Amino acid sequence: MTNFKEFSKSQFINFKNHNVKNFVDFAKKVINKFGTDGKILIQPATSTNDPILGYQHLISSRRLASFLYLPLEKTVFEVDLSKPKEAQYILEHIAYIMSTFDTAFILREWTDFDTNYNTIPNRRERMIAYFNDHKKMILGVNFDGFLKIEDIHSGEHISQVSRNEKILIDSYSTDSEGNTFYDVLNTFDNWNDEIWIYKMSFGSSPNEAWHAYYWSNIRNAITGEGRIGRPEIMRDILSLLRGGVRITNPLV
Repeated sequence: MTNFKEFSKSQFINFKNHNVKNFVDFAKKVINKFGTDGKILIQPATSTNDPILGYQHLISSRRLASFLYLPLEKTVFEVDLSKPKEAQYILEHIAYIMSTFDTAFILREWTDFDTNYNTIPNRRERMIAYFNDHKKMILGVNFDGFLKIEDIHSGEHISQVSRNEKILIDSYSTDSEGNTFYDVLNTFDNWNDEIWIYKMSFGSSPNEAWHAYYWSNIRNAITGEGRIGRPEIMRDILSLLRGGVRITNPLV
């Protein structure tokens, strides 16, 4: 594994243009085949490095206060290919996260939380209710490759932390022909087990590539000339003010 601390900006751009593009193109194929009208939910699964807890979906805003690169409200990424600029930025953002942090992502069937769970007043609680009702996944993926259900261990909390952070998965979603993603992995559109072209990672300390070439831009940049670009769109998705402060103060 190569760390980008030793790489130049031009080499970083080469990474972006190849590795990140490879992941984004792959994700769009999945959404087109398994999504709902070009829409999908992508659930972050953060490794706790705890053999009992395993992967957890960070839900409480107190927990998310230390994970500014994850969305605060509804704590999942919603990707809609009919909004191509936003979808592109979200998928690239996910690629950067996987190249930097020990975070997996679970692709799930899309739902309109606000319509289908409109009897629940809190949007985050609507999401929790949906995942309690729908325990299927399309696929899981992290820096090392694809994850099946048995690869995503998620245990129960025994402390005061919300038990809703356990990831609930018991089966796979299927396409219109009844196939799971793993059924067609080696036959559909030349998919294979390689998420990345180059097996390289970002460094996440303040002077390394995550901050130097990506995150500082998201937190601080202005597109200019009255336009709304990547920094403004991603800050809105992540509930960040310019400078990287959460719009909503962390709650218990």
